[in-house]
Amino acid sequence: MDNEQPATYTYSELVNLTSYDVGLYRFGSDGSAKLVRNIDHTGAVDAMFFGEINGITFFSTRTDTNGRELWRTDGSSDGTYMVQDLNPGTANDIFYGAEGIVFNNALYFGGLSQAYPGTALWTLVNESTGPEFVTNTRSSTSSNADPSDFLVYDGRLIFNALEDNGSGGTNHKVFVGTGTAGNDTLIDSTVSSNDGFSTDQALIFKGDLYFQGSAGLYADGGKGDVLYKSDGTQAGTKVLADINETSYLNSDARIGNLVSVGNYFVFSANDAADDDSNTTYDNSEIWVSDGTTAGTQMIKNLQLGSTYIGSLVSNGTTAYFVAVAEGSSTFEIWRTQGTAATTEMIDSFEGETYLYSYGDQVIAVTREAYGSYVVYQLNGATNDFAPLHTFPSPVDYAFALGDRIFVLIDNMGWKELWSYNKGDGDFTKVTIEGDYNVGVNAH
Repeated sequence: MDNEQPATYTYSELVNLTSYDVGLYRFGSDGSAKLVRNIDHTGAVDAMFFGEINGITFFSTRTDTNGRELWRTDGSSDGTYMVQDLNPGTANDIFYGAEGIVFNNALYFGGLSQAYPGTALWTLVNESTGPEFVTNTRSSTSSNADPSDFLVYDGRLIFNALEDNGSGGTNHKVFVGTGTAGNDTLIDSTVSSNDGFSTDQALIFKGDLYFQGSAGLYADGGKGDVLYKSDGTQAGTKVLADINETSYLNSDARIGNLVSVGNYFVFSANDAADDDSNTTYDNSEIWVSDGTTAGTQMIKNLQLGSTYIGSLVSNGTTAYFVAVAEGSSTFEIWRTQGTAATTEMIDSFEGETYLYSYGDQVIAVTREAYGSYVVYQLNGATNDFAPLHTFPSPVDYAFALGDRIFVLIDNMGWKELWSYNKGDGDFTKVTIEGDYNVGVNAH
């Protein structure tokens, strides 16, 4: 069997699948999977979900004939097709990894064409007229701007893209606008020339936007990476907290993802304190904010020295995360509601541990001795993790649809999709017509 399996895409559940037939697949919370339409491509097509408008889902995918293009589906075979080939031939219209988002009932994405050969911001307002060029944040439409990290906030479209710096190079900037050619930079260029914005470290909380961004290089008199608070305008984007005020780690706070828990949001950050007197000046811990500078502080110093904080998730009222103390190989699972009193360790494992949350469900995947992997589900009432199944192969991802849990199992280079039925109390492989296994190439 060829290890490179063709990627497919579940248009409704937003997961890229692979199977023996190249095509667009749909599966449901009952564990069923069905082919919607074959896609003409040899090898992985790496479909990317963009967004849904009026029941039509848009995504990018590759074909042998047209390269990577913009496609649409309504869930039927006849309603699944390429929107338009902007760059005729096998050349790509959409660069690999390009993202998309729905804003003001229109689709926005990163693309290119023969007339506009540099990667830039494009939009699709009407399928009958096709995609339209919006803007290139570089000085030439032949230069690649690589727009990414799209975010809709308070009637504005925010995205990250390249901008010429006037010295022959480029800087990453975070732009804000209304989906037209006129866009402003969210962080004043006098504060930072290279913003480092990512939606992975951004959160809309109580009407304001919070994100990690650069406040200038420390060596040039700046503050490094900090926590920003913004109302969506340049004038209203200010540094909320300069967590690492030292020269260590380039003064970067190294903020992780932000999750909300009731009246707070929590995140991991590094203040570079030497709390164990070993002169490493590296102190990653769990932090909280109520949206004010005074209310942004470390919740609890979990361990002396730097603590690895990972897999931070939230069910809305409680955040859960994995912590590993400096020099330790034990993976501890902690919970917090944003205060020191509610921050406690609830479990620990000796192997790598990852958390996933969907709605009020929290799933843990741990690597056990001899390479087996165990999937656990959290009982929120008792804070206990109950084992559901042990797999002999790596579990790469877990997610939930309703009461059903799905996991991706790495099987000889491609990933099988398995489903947990609460009624049966066990996992079974998801299959399609002909009893073929369904797997995942990207997610």
